[in-house]
Amino acid sequence: MVIATRIAESFGLSENDLYQHALKSFLLEKKRQVLQQKLEILARYGVNSIDELESKITQGEVREHPAWEDLIVAENLTANLEELDAYLADIQDADAQATHRQSLRGNWKGIDITDEDIANARQEMREGFPGEDY
Repeated sequence: MVIATRIAESFGLSENDLYQHALKSFLLEKKRQVLQQKLEILARYGVNSIDELESKITQGEVREHPAWEDLIVAENLTANLEELDAYLADIQDADAQATHRQSLRGNWKGIDITDEDIANARQEMREGFPGEDY
């Protein structure tokens, strides 16, 4: 993809690193959405966990319908959260194993430093610095 290459270069990333960041962001957003759905179900019944909801259903504190259906949905959402966490852990492990250095190429894009610029910077640094008598 041409656009992915341009974006990666502008941020000093490889395309693979860009895709890794995008995938991680995607998974984190999905996790947020799934967690929000689960918490909405639990809040509907005034509980903090699936076990509490199941206990309220079995004790007759809430109506069985639609509580049982909501319980099943909440359990499925919990399984989705576990799957997303596993994917995120895989990405984190892959990041930890990566030993290459990140390119600074994109950070210097558009900056033109000449040999004269370097010589001038060196001269400025040496001004006032003790000479051979140090």
